[in-house]
Parts: sequence; structure tokens; C-alpha cells
Amino acid sequence: MSSRLNRYFSDSDDSLSDSSESNNSFDKAFSYFTSIPSAYAIRTLHEMGDQYYQDRKTAYAELQIEGLYDSNGTGTLQSFYIHREYLVSQSEYFNKIFNDVGSENSLIKISIPSPDTFEPLLEYLYTGNGDKWYDSLSIDNYTGAYENIVFFGLGKDVMNIWMDFYNTTVDSVNSNV
Repeated sequence: MSSRLNRYFSDSDDSLSDSSESNNSFDKAFSYFTSIPSAYAIRTLHEMGDQYYQDRKTAYAELQIEGLYDSNGTGTLQSFYIHREYLVSQSEYFNKIFNDVGSENSLIKISIPSPDTFEPLLEYLYTGNGDKWYDSLSIDNYTGAYENIVFFGLGKDVMNIWMDFYNTTVDSVNSNV
């Protein structure tokens, strides 16, 4: 684990209690798991994230983002095969969306502030790979990424990565201008 990633995730008891405070959507959605700290559950989901990211067979629903088109050039919206437990546990917005979705295998279409920054953020929510998400940020897209963090109601782990990018990259670019 890189030193940057270690700053975001720690195995100490303090970080578990801090992280659980920022995951109220998980606590509400999975209140029957009262004996499992939300930070532990999310960490466990992240460990299995590569296995489930974009896995159509096990997905709860298909998600399409207005303005984000498939790369095949047909003009169709790109589909993401999403799992309730990954998104509800980390996002206030998805907690509400999944409560409104009537059944499994639904098609969910949403509009978000920055479609272009969605896919790397979604992958982060599945894998917890902060380094990979950090590397997807750029001077051109960091504002859109921030707008999505706020829109989805994501926790402080995601915001810490964004702030690290902002402080190391954006501040240095602005000070050189």
C-alpha cells in the first residue's frame, strides 16, 4: 500500500470510528448489521470490489448517466452494472435512489454534474483504490470531480483524496501563475 493510500485508510481503531461517522447512509441502509462497524464492512467490500465492478451477472441494477455515451460510437448511453451494497454504503444519494427503485434488474438513469468524472469515481467506490482515483484527477476535471462528490453525498475518505490532489496539484499550479 502506498504512503498516500495509507493516509486515507488506517487499520487503527481511531480511523474506524472516524470513518463510521461519515457513513451514515450505510448505517441506515444496513441497520440489521448492528454488530458490524460500517468501516469494516466497506473495507471488506473494497477487498472484493474488482470481482464485482461492472459484473452484469451479480448486479442489482443497470445505471446510465445522462451525457456519458458508450465508446462504440452508436450514441447509446454507457451502462454500469451496479450493486446496491457498494453504493448505498458510501453515498447518501444512492441510498435514496435504491430506496426508490422498485425491484432488482431495474434501469436507473440519472443526471449528474460531471458525467466525465463518474467512471473513475464509481471504480473507487468499488475497490477503494485511492491511488488510482487520485491519478484520474487532473487540472481539467478536478472541479467536476468535486461536484460529483458533493452531489452523491460521499464520505470524507473520498474528499480527503480530492483535497490531497487539490493541495498538491492545483495550489502549486496557481502559485506558479
